[in-house]
Parts: sequence; structure tokens; C-alpha cells
Amino acid sequence: MARIDLASRQATVLAVPGAVTASGVDVDPATGHVFVASQGSDDVIGLDAEGKVLFDTPVGAGTLNVRFDATSGRLYVSNRVSDTITVLDAASGEVLANLDGGSFPNHLSLAPDGTAFAVNKARGKDDAKGNMLRRIAPKG
Repeated sequence: MARIDLASRQATVLAVPGAVTASGVDVDPATGHVFVASQGSDDVIGLDAEGKVLFDTPVGAGTLNVRFDATSGRLYVSNRVSDTITVLDAASGEVLANLDGGSFPNHLSLAPDGTAFAVNKARGKDDAKGNMLRRIAPKG
């Protein structure tokens, strides 16, 4: 993973220990913490701004994407092969929830109020759980 300072145009490369085929990344702009979804090792790895590992949390098979929600301090993670969306505490990496993601959950997006949206892909034309948009609203 690389961090680029746009003012100086200097790049800093950070290793992501334990990651196998890293596929998604998001950042907490307040702390500089970086969160990496790793598809081949089925986990999310949290790093501090200097690249020190804060946590390495197994979340589900085929971990594809991760999104950080600054409103709640949570991470939303799509796990393509296990058909789940995992919610983590971004500070500790603790699993808060493991939700049904339908077939092959792929992309995640967050609204300013912390509502997460996830889309998935069908396993074929007759897949009743595929090609859907899921809305995940935070409680209270």
C-alpha cells in the first residue's frame, strides 16, 4: 500500500503484514488509520498512520471491500464468498455483527448519516438473492 503526499508528491510505501490479495481499502481521516480488506486471507487489517498493525480480524471468506463510517466508528466489510457483510469496531477490530449479504456481496457505500448500502451479484438468472441493493441503517 502506498500513501502519497499531494503537496510534496512523495510516496510512502506501507507493508500490510498478513494480507493475501488485498482488494479494498479505506481511511479514517481523523486518525490516519488505514483499513485493508484482504480477499485471499479473509480478513481486515487495521494499520496506524505509520504502518503498525492495530488488528487483524477474520471476517468471512473472500473479503472484498471495506468502508469506514466516521459517524459511528464502524467498518462495513463485504465478504463475497461467504455471502456476508461484517460490521467491525474500527478502533479494536471487534466483530459487532455478521449480516446476510445476499449472493456475492461486492461494493459498499456510506451515506453521511452512517447508513450503509451494499450491492451484490447473482449466481445466475434464477438467483433470488442476487442483483440487489441492501440498506443497513444504524440503530439509534
